[in-house]
Amino acid sequence: MRYTGLLTSSASGKAGGIVAYGGPTGQHLRVRSTKVNTRSNAQTARRMNFAAITSSWRSLTDAQRAAWAQAATGKKSGYTLYGSRNLNLFNLGLKPNLTTPEPAPPFPAILSLTATPVYTPGSPLPTLSGFLIAATLAGATSTTARLRATPAYSATRAFTRRGDFRTLALFTPSSLPLIQPLPAWQTIFGTFPPAGTITFELDFIDPTSGAKSPAVKCAASYPTQGGEVPATPAIDAYLPSGEVAVINAPAIWVNTDLAAVAP
Repeated sequence: MRYTGLLTSSASGKAGGIVAYGGPTGQHLRVRSTKVNTRSNAQTARRMNFAAITSSWRSLTDAQRAAWAQAATGKKSGYTLYGSRNLNLFNLGLKPNLTTPEPAPPFPAILSLTATPVYTPGSPLPTLSGFLIAATLAGATSTTARLRATPAYSATRAFTRRGDFRTLALFTPSSLPLIQPLPAWQTIFGTFPPAGTITFELDFIDPTSGAKSPAVKCAASYPTQGGEVPATPAIDAYLPSGEVAVINAPAIWVNTDLAAVAP
């Protein structure tokens, strides 16, 4: 709130919770604003981790920093390479302790990535319960797979920002395909809208060197109730066991006691 009035003399500066300042229309008083930290817990943790990495960089010897500078390629400096690799280890839940750059292992190319909405039987309609994540890899790897996702956006949104993604799960690539339950996504992003598009991202992180593979993205559009999925003749009926529907469509119906289902 701002107050305008006649002051016996010009005034400027802060006093308690009031700020005085002059302008074209005379002297003014307003309540001093208080900064509010709107950062999420994830952003706060990332800032703390990066501050710790920056501090550890200063403790390296000149020879160690020179080794990182020599290992850096492209537009990266030794400092940015050191920071990104140690931050990748933080993302795996490991304590960064890299002092010298380790060679990055060969990562298999991710040939395809799909995320298919999964629905469970409900009344009156099936409801969204998660996403079936499947990927085709060019080879095997012993590194850690990291699945990340964005909030649910309108299908008309044409782009996603790097800062939109949050880590959903860490797993071994050999466990693909896997079902990513919706509650894990809700823990990070909160209540989801009745319909939207979520972008998923998959990459690999080496727990030894902290190196990361190129990421591959895919988008999954969903309605929260299966009855809104466009009907196709391939969806016939539930099996006699009531566990899995006969399907060949953009959505998968499973019973709540199933751990996974093949597309």
